[in-house]
Amino acid sequence: MAKTKRRIPWPAILREDGCRVEVICPHGVGHPVKSLSRNWDDSWMCVHGCDGCCDKAEFHLSVLEHEKTRSKP
Repeated sequence: MAKTKRRIPWPAILREDGCRVEVICPHGVGHPVKSLSRNWDDSWMCVHGCDGCCDKAEFHLSVLEHEKTRSKP
């Protein structure tokens, strides 16, 4: 029987403003995540130095993993 590897999500950080959560891609770029952030009140909050990783499946899977962890009581 083949072992399945557990996928480790990309790390997430809370920005200094205390509102934005960013998922950090393997290249070190922080990609803001609206569903993990609070007080997301303006479109400027999604501005970042994108390298294209937030369009990848790995990014979206990491966000889902962080959302599951966050919603646990």
